[in-house]
Amino acid sequence: MSYAPITIAARRVLLDALEALEEHREGLVLVGAQAIYLYTGDADVAIATTTKDSDIALIPIRLTPEPTLDAAMTASGFSHDRSVQQPGEWSSGKGLDPPVELLVPEGLHAGGGRRGARIPPHTKHAARVVPGLEAAAMSHRQMRIASLEPDRDSRAITMRVASPAGLLVAKATRSASARRPRRTVYSTKMLMISTACCARYRPAKSWPPCGLYWVTTSSVR
Repeated sequence: MSYAPITIAARRVLLDALEALEEHREGLVLVGAQAIYLYTGDADVAIATTTKDSDIALIPIRLTPEPTLDAAMTASGFSHDRSVQQPGEWSSGKGLDPPVELLVPEGLHAGGGRRGARIPPHTKHAARVVPGLEAAAMSHRQMRIASLEPDRDSRAITMRVASPAGLLVAKATRSASARRPRRTVYSTKMLMISTACCARYRPAKSWPPCGLYWVTTSSVR
């Protein structure tokens, strides 16, 4: 399969971030489009070839106090500009490579901030609070994350990846406010078709986002 340069860069940045956060690996769970692709494979061409998401959910109780998230990311060449970036958004500093985002499930956040996560000793800019990722933090499995440019980069890292059920809950939560609902619904549909946990369901014949949203929420009750 031929991957878009942005997708290759996103995987490279993800591997860079995982190396930077090695001491915190037990508290990391891959979510978002890159996690979905690990289940759907080449069947989901739209996600496989064009994704630029590098989303990592954090389980606060499993993070180590040292090094802090900020120190680990900065030491590996990542940066965060508070004036233009949301909390948890880290740039690699390599040209136009997409950022990686560190996200704390809202239900695992002790409170004190609506956007920046308060998970001391890490700063409030290190990660962002996001609803809908609680299931991913509870339901995940170890999977191998490999480079998409093996001729130049031989890295492969094993980490926790959200289960199909956890990803469906996250997508269902997001679909209500998504700015690109057709893309969100499409990736949800492909995940349901490609995973055994939803084998009893059939893909909708039409394309109403509300209809697929109902199927998604019903499948994980």
